[in-house]
Amino acid sequence: MQYAVENRFERFTPAQSERIVRALRVSGLAREAFGDKADEWLDRPTTVFAGATPAEMLVTEAGARAVEMFIGQAMHGFVA
Repeated sequence: MQYAVENRFERFTPAQSERIVRALRVSGLAREAFGDKADEWLDRPTTVFAGATPAEMLVTEAGARAVEMFIGQAMHGFVA
């Protein structure tokens, strides 16, 4: 809402829209895998992403795909 107020309810740019959709897609997957701990997991730095948080990785599509792959592995028991 703050964005809308500051920008007089203008539409998001395509890049902003892509980032929002990416964040929603990955957070939904994280919720599926980690339940109520998903937000905590997304905000916790990890060595898997060179000290970045999974949420920070969502800035790019490639980063989001890496997070999705990690979550998929966790869901299927491939993460140590």
